[in-house]
Amino acid sequence: MAFAFLMIPASLSLIAAGGAGVCAIAGFGLHLHDMILAGGACLIASELALLPLIIVRGKDQLAVSQAGLVGTMLHLMCIAIIAGVLLVKMHAGTPFVFWLFGFYFASLVVVVASFIAAVKKAPPTRLTASSQG
Repeated sequence: MAFAFLMIPASLSLIAAGGAGVCAIAGFGLHLHDMILAGGACLIASELALLPLIIVRGKDQLAVSQAGLVGTMLHLMCIAIIAGVLLVKMHAGTPFVFWLFGFYFASLVVVVASFIAAVKKAPPTRLTASSQG
């Protein structure tokens, strides 16, 4: 679990460095303000997406898999809401949207990988005769 909290900023930093390198090679402007806004939005949303996993710690695979579904939806909705607010209030431009795409998919990979690892580590769900209908 703590590994995911450390890997999210690391993956976002890797995307920022790679994107800055591509911008430098291609001769595009870096738009540092938009990059920081997009990275911050994805960092906040990604850390919030891991909350359902903390809530179901110690539960079976069924509960952990449901927390994974809720977490990925929370990740998407938080990024959409934060991005909407930043576009309207902070007047973030088109480069913000492009930076957001890269950061979103990088953070999504880490969030989903942490959910998959948690499901694999959780104890299996036991079905009883009464729960089979």
